[in-house]
Amino acid sequence: MWEKAEGHSVRGRRIPGLFIAGVLALLLLATSTLGPGPTHGAPPDPTPTPFAGGLVRIPYEDRAQVSAWVRQGLDIWEVHPRHVVAWVTGPQHDQLRARGLSVEVLPQDRIGPRGTPSYPSCYRTYAQMRDFLLDTATQHPTLTTLLDVGDGWEKAQGLADRDLWVLRITSQAVPGPKPRLLIVAEHHARELIAPEVAMNFIEHLTRHYGVDPEVTWLVDDREIWVMPMANPDGHIKAENRLNWRKNTDDANGCLEGDPPNFYGVDLNRNYAHQWGGEGASDDPCSLVYQGPTPFSEPETRAIRDLVVTQGFDLLMDLHSYGDLILYPWSYTEDPAPDQAHLHAIAAKLASYNDYKAQQGAALYLASGDAMDWAYGERGIPAFTFEIGSRDDGGFWPPCDRVDELWRENLQPLLYAAKIAEAPYRQVYGPDALELTLSRSLPITLEATISDVHNGGQAIAS
Repeated sequence: MWEKAEGHSVRGRRIPGLFIAGVLALLLLATSTLGPGPTHGAPPDPTPTPFAGGLVRIPYEDRAQVSAWVRQGLDIWEVHPRHVVAWVTGPQHDQLRARGLSVEVLPQDRIGPRGTPSYPSCYRTYAQMRDFLLDTATQHPTLTTLLDVGDGWEKAQGLADRDLWVLRITSQAVPGPKPRLLIVAEHHARELIAPEVAMNFIEHLTRHYGVDPEVTWLVDDREIWVMPMANPDGHIKAENRLNWRKNTDDANGCLEGDPPNFYGVDLNRNYAHQWGGEGASDDPCSLVYQGPTPFSEPETRAIRDLVVTQGFDLLMDLHSYGDLILYPWSYTEDPAPDQAHLHAIAAKLASYNDYKAQQGAALYLASGDAMDWAYGERGIPAFTFEIGSRDDGGFWPPCDRVDELWRENLQPLLYAAKIAEAPYRQVYGPDALELTLSRSLPITLEATISDVHNGGQAIAS
């Protein structure tokens, strides 16, 4: 047995000289193999590279903490029962760690546009979106009407020429009045899948009219209004591969920073209902900056005026991501007056794409958004789609995911058009599937009546 004695000597068994020589030889061999060790005065090993920014996981204790982080400008991408996933800058990462929070850096693959050499071809630019709408209106003059309903902020300042376009789809051969559905996409610029879903829905309706009986009926008996890009100036920033959320209004300061905590107004915090409350910020550098006043931005004023003028019966606001269908309220956890009906509609929509239906505030509090304004001020049942998941690529799904994400949302949008006449009543009915109609007299109609997508709700007689 070896024992450590006082001083530096070692007591124990006698060590043979041959053994000592062997050990010395091995040490010399190791030294020659590994190279010389550090000498006195040599510079220390370089320090680890500081965290430059990226996706992290942060635990939280309650939802109030999450709402406070949003208000302070933390870019939260996902909310889970015990943690959030957020994009943080290097300084934010260090500040969170300094507060004693456990910040876990996540894999950074497929989460942003910086890794792509150019704007992906599967996502249309603003110019391509405008040309698509112009071509569609030209090719289908009896089914579509293209309207310029307002300006982007830069056009209002004389800096650019970008407009808010909306396409009305309805058969002009069938007189009205007809129920009206409004679909708005891309309040937030980086949510690139939303405009693609909107434009693909336009293409589906116009291409299948006269071919698909369901589409033909909807275009004959409904007015479906689609605005693919509610934030055209912000979309230009996304085309330049920036993590941009807000519009480009730079009149309120914050001209230096890192997107999305940069200049601009969060258009989905700029609506009048409960403007300036929880989940929004009066800091121009915040990613949820509410603007100086309600409807301060030309984009939100254009949407407001369109809704007030047309009196829509149902509104769908397309965002990403989260695999969610949200319903009012977002500004408070209190239930809306029509909570049961709103949840029933959201659950029915979600039954088609396997998303989760929940109240907006269950994600985190957000005041001044379009959904709450449409419902709270105009009485319109309104819903928010959060399209896709982080596994799909988050805000920037790769091109091989775009078609699937669009197709999983086709049936929910068709269903929204179906119930636009009386949403709170028609949601409780079953679906008529596999309709067949005889070609000769007597006319026979056959259909499968299914309650598969009814979400367990009662059936209206």
